Amino acid sequence: MAVVRGRAEQLPFADRSFRTVVSHLAFMLMDAAAVAREVERVLTDDGTFAAILGGGPTADGDDAFHRYVAIAPSLDVPLVDRMARSEAGWRALFPRRAVDFERVVLDLSGTFDEVWRVLGTSYEGASVEDFRDACASFGARIPLAMVVWLATARPRSAAITP
Repeated sequence: MAVVRGRAEQLPFADRSFRTVVSHLAFMLMDAAAVAREVERVLTDDGTFAAILGGGPTADGDDAFHRYVAIAPSLDVPLVDRMARSEAGWRALFPRRAVDFERVVLDLSGTFDEVWRVLGTSYEGASVEDFRDACASFGARIPLAMVVWLATARPRSAAITP
Protein backbone atom coordinates (compact mmCIF):
# COMPACT_ATOMS: atom_id res chain seq x y z
CA MET A 1 0.00 0.00 0.00
CA ALA A 2 1.32 3.43 -0.91
CA VAL A 3 0.70 6.62 1.04
CA VAL A 4 0.30 9.73 -1.07
CA ARG A 5 0.28 13.22 0.33
CA GLY A 6 -1.76 15.90 -1.39
CA ARG A 7 -4.55 18.43 -1.16
CA ALA A 8 -8.15 17.45 -1.78
CA GLU A 9 -8.52 20.50 -4.03
CA GLN A 10 -5.73 19.13 -6.29
CA LEU A 11 -5.70 15.36 -6.00
CA PRO A 12 -2.45 13.82 -7.29
CA PHE A 13 -4.20 11.02 -9.18
CA ALA A 14 -5.12 10.25 -12.76
CA ASP A 15 -8.58 10.89 -14.17
CA ARG A 16 -11.13 8.12 -13.52
CA SER A 17 -8.77 6.20 -11.23
CA PHE A 18 -11.09 5.38 -8.26
CA ARG A 19 -14.46 3.71 -7.78
CA THR A 20 -14.75 5.11 -4.26
CA VAL A 21 -13.61 8.32 -2.59
CA VAL A 22 -14.22 8.78 1.16
CA SER A 23 -14.01 11.79 3.46
CA HIS A 24 -14.32 11.58 7.23
CA LEU A 25 -15.35 14.86 8.91
CA ALA A 26 -13.20 16.95 6.56
CA PHE A 27 -15.23 17.81 3.44
CA MET A 28 -17.13 20.64 5.12
CA LEU A 29 -13.82 22.24 6.16
CA MET A 30 -12.52 22.59 2.60
CA ASP A 31 -13.45 24.47 -0.56
CA ALA A 32 -16.40 22.22 -1.41
CA ALA A 33 -16.68 23.24 -5.07
CA ALA A 34 -12.96 22.66 -5.73
CA VAL A 35 -13.00 19.30 -3.93
CA ALA A 36 -16.18 18.23 -5.74
CA ARG A 37 -14.54 18.96 -9.12
CA GLU A 38 -11.52 16.86 -8.13
CA VAL A 39 -13.67 14.02 -6.79
CA GLU A 40 -15.64 13.99 -10.05
CA ARG A 41 -12.37 13.96 -12.02
CA VAL A 42 -10.85 10.97 -10.19
CA LEU A 43 -14.08 8.94 -9.82
CA THR A 44 -15.03 6.40 -12.44
CA ASP A 45 -18.47 6.88 -14.00
CA ASP A 46 -19.82 4.13 -11.72
CA GLY A 47 -17.96 5.49 -8.68
CA THR A 48 -19.26 6.81 -5.37
CA PHE A 49 -18.16 9.63 -3.09
CA ALA A 50 -19.10 9.08 0.55
CA ALA A 51 -18.54 11.49 3.42
CA ILE A 52 -19.28 11.70 7.10
CA LEU A 53 -20.30 15.28 7.84
CA GLY A 54 -20.49 16.79 11.30
CA GLY A 55 -23.92 17.92 12.34
CA GLY A 56 -23.47 19.04 15.95
CA PRO A 57 -25.87 18.43 18.82
CA THR A 58 -29.26 16.80 18.41
CA ALA A 59 -32.16 19.17 17.83
CA ASP A 60 -33.44 18.84 21.37
CA GLY A 61 -32.50 17.33 24.68
CA ASP A 62 -30.44 18.02 27.74
CA ASP A 63 -27.09 16.36 27.38
CA ALA A 64 -23.42 17.37 27.56
CA PHE A 65 -23.40 18.89 24.06
CA HIS A 66 -26.34 21.17 24.82
CA ARG A 67 -24.72 22.25 28.08
CA TYR A 68 -21.40 22.83 26.27
CA VAL A 69 -23.14 25.05 23.72
CA ALA A 70 -24.84 26.99 26.53
CA ILE A 71 -21.54 27.88 28.26
CA ALA A 72 -19.29 28.31 25.21
CA PRO A 73 -19.03 31.94 24.09
CA SER A 74 -18.91 30.85 20.46
CA LEU A 75 -18.81 27.63 18.50
CA ASP A 76 -17.53 29.10 15.27
CA VAL A 77 -16.41 26.15 13.20
CA PRO A 78 -14.59 27.41 10.11
CA LEU A 79 -16.66 26.43 7.10
CA VAL A 80 -15.33 27.33 3.69
CA ASP A 81 -18.58 26.45 1.96
CA ARG A 82 -21.87 25.63 3.68
CA MET A 83 -22.93 23.75 0.54
CA ALA A 84 -20.86 20.83 1.83
CA ARG A 85 -23.22 20.38 4.78
CA SER A 86 -26.60 20.34 3.06
CA GLU A 87 -28.38 17.93 0.78
CA ALA A 88 -29.31 20.80 -1.57
CA GLY A 89 -25.67 21.88 -1.64
CA TRP A 90 -24.55 18.38 -2.55
CA ARG A 91 -27.12 18.21 -5.36
CA ALA A 92 -25.60 21.42 -6.77
CA LEU A 93 -22.03 20.17 -6.27
CA PHE A 94 -22.69 16.75 -7.85
CA PRO A 95 -25.37 17.36 -10.52
CA ARG A 96 -24.52 14.17 -12.47
CA ARG A 97 -24.99 11.93 -9.46
CA ALA A 98 -27.77 10.82 -7.16
CA VAL A 99 -27.30 12.28 -3.68
CA ASP A 100 -28.39 10.58 -0.47
CA PHE A 101 -28.23 12.04 3.06
CA GLU A 102 -28.73 9.87 6.11
CA ARG A 103 -28.95 11.42 9.59
CA VAL A 104 -27.20 9.34 12.24
CA VAL A 105 -27.31 10.07 15.96
CA LEU A 106 -24.23 8.83 17.81
CA ASP A 107 -24.43 8.00 21.51
CA LEU A 108 -21.04 9.07 22.86
CA SER A 109 -22.04 9.02 26.54
CA GLY A 110 -19.37 8.13 29.07
CA THR A 111 -17.33 9.38 31.96
CA PHE A 112 -16.64 13.09 32.27
CA ASP A 113 -13.11 12.61 30.91
CA GLU A 114 -14.37 10.64 27.88
CA VAL A 115 -17.03 13.23 27.06
CA TRP A 116 -14.60 16.13 27.56
CA ARG A 117 -12.14 14.40 25.21
CA VAL A 118 -14.82 14.46 22.48
CA LEU A 119 -16.13 18.00 22.99
CA GLY A 120 -13.04 19.74 24.35
CA THR A 121 -10.85 18.62 21.46
CA SER A 122 -13.48 19.17 18.77
CA TYR A 123 -14.71 22.63 19.75
CA GLU A 124 -13.21 25.68 21.39
CA GLY A 125 -14.99 27.95 23.78
CA ALA A 126 -15.61 26.32 27.15
CA SER A 127 -13.10 25.63 29.89
CA VAL A 128 -12.88 22.20 31.45
CA GLU A 129 -13.79 23.70 34.82
CA ASP A 130 -16.94 25.42 33.51
CA PHE A 131 -17.93 22.27 31.63
CA ARG A 132 -17.41 20.12 34.74
CA ASP A 133 -19.70 22.46 36.70
CA ALA A 134 -22.32 22.37 33.91
CA CYS A 135 -22.34 18.56 33.93
CA ALA A 136 -22.23 18.03 37.71
CA SER A 137 -25.91 17.10 37.94
CA PHE A 138 -25.49 14.18 35.53
CA GLY A 139 -23.52 12.03 37.96
CA ALA A 140 -20.89 9.48 36.90
CA ARG A 141 -22.24 8.83 33.37
CA ILE A 142 -22.49 11.93 31.20
CA PRO A 143 -25.04 11.72 28.37
CA LEU A 144 -23.76 12.91 24.98
CA ALA A 145 -25.47 12.62 21.62
CA MET A 146 -24.09 14.02 18.37
CA VAL A 147 -25.55 14.13 14.90
CA VAL A 148 -23.51 13.20 11.85
CA TRP A 149 -24.64 12.86 8.28
CA LEU A 150 -23.65 10.05 5.94
CA ALA A 151 -23.72 11.71 2.54
CA THR A 152 -23.18 9.91 -0.74
CA ALA A 153 -22.98 10.98 -4.35
CA ARG A 154 -23.34 7.90 -6.53
CA PRO A 155 -24.29 6.98 -10.07
CA ARG A 156 -27.97 7.66 -10.63
CA SER A 157 -28.65 3.98 -11.33
CA ALA A 158 -27.26 3.07 -7.87
CA ALA A 159 -29.30 5.54 -5.81
CA ILE A 160 -30.66 4.31 -2.48
CA THR A 161 -34.44 4.20 -2.46
CA PRO A 162 -36.39 4.55 0.78
